[in-house]
Amino acid sequence: LDGWINETLRWLAIKTLAGDITKPFQLAPGEPISVAWKALLVMPSYYAGVCYAMGNVNVIDHDPFELGEVDEEELKHRTKRYNCTLRLYHQYFDEEPPPLYWSEKKADDTGLVKYISKMFQTICVGDS
Repeated sequence: LDGWINETLRWLAIKTLAGDITKPFQLAPGEPISVAWKALLVMPSYYAGVCYAMGNVNVIDHDPFELGEVDEEELKHRTKRYNCTLRLYHQYFDEEPPPLYWSEKKADDTGLVKYISKMFQTICVGDS
């Protein structure tokens, strides 16, 4: 779980450093990071705290409809944004993104978001 949290924070750092915090977005995460990002978003005060701690004046926007069904042109655009993110990851962190967290494969996020949300909550506020 620590790796997932670290990679999600790296994603938000990339967005911050690139100034990609509002639409239209120029970057896109891999699917596992997208799932973790959604989990963090369900705790708005903690999410805002992370965004502000990274030096943002506002929270980093998220488009919840971004991963729906799309046409071929939109799919090409998403792939371009994802590849740009991978290049920036390498540029900012001087290493390749770990495939476990940065794959393009569609993750089954039904129970995963709930699980990760619980883990973030445990880490942020302790067991309840």
